[in-house]
Amino acid sequence: MNHPPSALRSFSEIKRLISNAPVLLGLDFDGVLAPIIGNIPRAAAGRPVQQILRKLNRRKKIRIAIVTGRRLGEIKKKIPIPGLAYSGNHGLEIEAGNYRFLHAKARRAEKIIPALADELENALIPFPGAEIERKEISLSMHTRRCTARHAANAHRTALRIISNASQRLRTHSGTRVLEIQPNVRWNKGDAFTILHEKIGGTPIFLGDDLGDECAFKTANTRGGFGIRVSPRGDTIARYHIPSQRGVLRFLERIDALQR
Repeated sequence: MNHPPSALRSFSEIKRLISNAPVLLGLDFDGVLAPIIGNIPRAAAGRPVQQILRKLNRRKKIRIAIVTGRRLGEIKKKIPIPGLAYSGNHGLEIEAGNYRFLHAKARRAEKIIPALADELENALIPFPGAEIERKEISLSMHTRRCTARHAANAHRTALRIISNASQRLRTHSGTRVLEIQPNVRWNKGDAFTILHEKIGGTPIFLGDDLGDECAFKTANTRGGFGIRVSPRGDTIARYHIPSQRGVLRFLERIDALQR
């Protein structure tokens, strides 16, 4: 783990790595294509980002996969570009051309998720700003709008309730979020591996959080590289971009290589 060099300042090196080669561009949504905001449902990729994605999608040697914690149906509406590949719910759902995938254990979790969401929402009332995002086969508890004290208490409360659920569930923490998923060893890295096997190309993955490290590992070990969108912090990604606003500049440079 280290703090890697800037992808923008090192672009001449990146150019040599991918010159004349097909590229599979894996992109997270929140914090990469869209800024992180308190109102989670309203997060959106701006028009310039949507435009550059459409341009890249028309390039013969570029294939794009959106790999996100949001549910598949939602991310397809937020980035509605024909021909893109998508993975939702941290890799549990995949759609790429005619290929469809839903992890078998995710189907079982569907039965308990609604009731668990209700219980969590009631228990979190004392902690203003804590909210539950329902994603059909998983949940996210967001504390972006909480005080630090309320966030810590909400986290402890949620873990206690989840430990008593009728079905074992898996949790992992990100930046101001607790992910609640089916108890299965599966993540964005597994999904990006499948997408790379189906699509090919030099894999590049851009993500902003701890949950993206597994996808960086996939990119690194399959002949490509990861890019962490963050101003600081240890990561296995080979490069970093300091902020979400720099992602557009990076994508524009990738597009310029294809002209």
